Amino acid sequence: MAIMTSVHRVVVSQDTYKALQAEAMVRQSSIQAVMDRIIIDHISQPAREILKALGSNSPVDEKAIATDKPSSQRSTPARPKQLAKSVSEISRIKYLWGTTDLPVADIARDIDRPRQTVEALIKRLIDRGELAQRAESGQIPGEPV
Repeated sequence: MAIMTSVHRVVVSQDTYKALQAEAMVRQSSIQAVMDRIIIDHISQPAREILKALGSNSPVDEKAIATDKPSSQRSTPARPKQLAKSVSEISRIKYLWGTTDLPVADIARDIDRPRQTVEALIKRLIDRGELAQRAESGQIPGEPV
């Protein structure tokens, strides 16, 4: 696993972001991990040579790039496959739901999970009385206020 020394932001189109979200769901990984893997998997040999010449401690994993395994079969950062089994993510959802007015989509983005998954979990938590129903803008669609 590469150690990140700094973080840089990149602006992508809405369509590209949606494609990354879809790929992250398929790979059961984060959007960042998917984007890193796609870029690393497809970096050209001349670009690798430039990075080597610059003495860059790049995150390019030559072993991973050289493998015949598709990206989806390589190891990805570990996290529970089921959101309902992730105590830390459920705690984060409860905290954000109870202390902010963030919509479900933003809460999902915060924990790097699909909106539909987070929305379904929030609905179950409300039904079980573990979360309070929100009024208007933050409520789960289709639920009475």
